[in-house]
Amino acid sequence: MNPREYEYLEIKEDQAFVFYLDTKADESSVFSNVWFSVEGINQRIGVNILKGEEKEKILKSIYWTRKNNFQPDQALIIQCRQVFPSGSKVSLTWGKNVKSEAGVSSTDDQVFHFKTRKAFHVTFSCGRENPGADCIPVLPMRLEFSSPVSTQTADGIVMQQNDRAVYHRYKEGKEQTEEDSGSEAPGLVNEIVFKGPFPEKASFSIRLPENIRDDAGRPLENQTQFPLKVKTASFPPLAKFSSRFGIIERNEEAVLPVTL
Repeated sequence: MNPREYEYLEIKEDQAFVFYLDTKADESSVFSNVWFSVEGINQRIGVNILKGEEKEKILKSIYWTRKNNFQPDQALIIQCRQVFPSGSKVSLTWGKNVKSEAGVSSTDDQVFHFKTRKAFHVTFSCGRENPGADCIPVLPMRLEFSSPVSTQTADGIVMQQNDRAVYHRYKEGKEQTEEDSGSEAPGLVNEIVFKGPFPEKASFSIRLPENIRDDAGRPLENQTQFPLKVKTASFPPLAKFSSRFGIIERNEEAVLPVTL
């Protein structure tokens, strides 16, 4: 393994690590010479070795293992003895004193650097004339997730204009409303879009499902910000025309018509 290939690769808080070995490792030497260092924790953290059904399940989920018909006995899967904090740097040290069952040890320490993904949070964005202005009503509004959610969860997110219109996320090239349920294959979503145009100078409330979770089952860090209140500004001047129009100069030497 080349440690540089994994330089600050993003991992989960409960990440498992698979080592493909050319021979079986002596487990007692693994426990003594393999450890984690975590940013903000001033001590080494030991490892657990995963076995049985848990190990088999992980190996079956890895395409490379299936493709190369790699034997389970050649793989060692370890996991930290505690969950990593979100958004922290993590180092995994494979010590040179790790031995094979025959007693052969490594020649040098190997250190692999990772970073745990940030906590699950959602951010709102929309087009504005300036940073302090309300949303431009002819442009979409977006929610972006730091980690994906299921399509079922995404379908449960709505934006409501007071006690009137309810907007659902835009998908498959059409706007979804209460009367238009639509369909979509199961999967994961990193962003949802509410398609405009919206009424000008209107107030909206974006509501999330209760106990929303990401793909790893983590709760939303900024849940208290919802329902989120957003407002639209006035329509931009030219956007107030509801149909196509053209303007051409009346006199000679007219230029190309201007069309919205």
